[in-house]
Amino acid sequence: MSTEKEKKPKKSAKKHTPTWDEVAQHVYERIYWYATRFIIFSVVGVVIGVIGLVYSALMIIALGIPLGEISVFLGVFIGAGALVVSVILLGWGSFWRKKVDNRSIF
Repeated sequence: MSTEKEKKPKKSAKKHTPTWDEVAQHVYERIYWYATRFIIFSVVGVVIGVIGLVYSALMIIALGIPLGEISVFLGVFIGAGALVVSVILLGWGSFWRKKVDNRSIF
């Protein structure tokens, strides 16, 4: 009642064992991806920082509002903070992209 095919044991699928080169390539691709995201976020941070600083400068110059006013202070604070964080992210992303380009992390 049973056929010949049912009696044969199933062949186990061979598992692909990655080589060191494949693992290294995957690691380099992921580091490159993250480094690119750091650089993109740094550009967004620069835009936010410049907008905050321009807003504050316009409020001080055009309307004569002193720096002690909360909206002007926050504009300067957020603008300067965003620029500092952007410089750090840009440096970090550039560092890792250079490492990946040189293939020198291992």
